Amino acid sequence: MLTIDHLMDAQKAQLTALHEISSKALSTAEKIAGLHMQATKASWAQQTHHVHALLSAKTPQELITLQSSALQPLAENASAYGRDLFGITSGLGQDWSKLSEYHVADVQKNLTVAVQKVFKHTPQGPSAVLSAFKDAVSTATDAVESMQKVVKQTTDLAQASMAVAAENTAAN
Repeated sequence: MLTIDHLMDAQKAQLTALHEISSKALSTAEKIAGLHMQATKASWAQQTHHVHALLSAKTPQELITLQSSALQPLAENASAYGRDLFGITSGLGQDWSKLSEYHVADVQKNLTVAVQKVFKHTPQGPSAVLSAFKDAVSTATDAVESMQKVVKQTTDLAQASMAVAAENTAAN
């Protein structure tokens, strides 16, 4: 029979899942902030160095050479920042996928057990209802698995595209 204890356990499990997901999100935000600070410091140092070099130039040709040589490091830094940011955020997506897979399976198992207990204490006959419920859960599980596969394929494709873009930037 479905009891208050079952409901409380389900609520505790949901709270635990929320805590895990929130912790992952906060950790990712912290990593992004750290990446941003690192990029800002590096950019500031490069720009300061570049300004000093420009101020020490003696001829207009030297100025033009210094100015044109400054663009390549900017493009490389922007590309590296994008790769690092993508790596951090895709890591969060993978973590959330793993957590959701685990918790969806757990919820499905608990729900099935609870429904079986309810139907166990009812008069004979509702086996068709239980069978329909099991089919609905199975269909929902298949849909979730399909969505997870699509998300993984999309993430893999995006990572491959970022790798190709990084190689092209480094080659230029």
